[in-house]
Amino acid sequence: MVPIGALELAGEESTYTSNFSTIVAATIADLPGIRQVAQGQPLATATSIVITTVHKKVDGSLVGIPIYAVDGQFFKVYPELRLTAGRIFQPGLDQLVVAD
Repeated sequence: MVPIGALELAGEESTYTSNFSTIVAATIADLPGIRQVAQGQPLATATSIVITTVHKKVDGSLVGIPIYAVDGQFFKVYPELRLTAGRIFQPGLDQLVVAD
């Protein structure tokens, strides 16, 4: 059984520089030993991460922030992440969940 939180970095040192195709991600999710949810779907998620630079409101200085594009499985794979206000995104819409 592959441990929850296992991460394939495709030979890179960081999740920010890792890169592999959706085909490879789907292949990894379908490997024997990947935990499955009740419906028989693999308990796996693929994310895209983009670092963008914004100006801080306090002093106008530049700061880099990561923006994660996630799928509906993300919060099942990472149950320790919870919303404290608002609602989770709806697939297919352009929405943003913000953390501090």
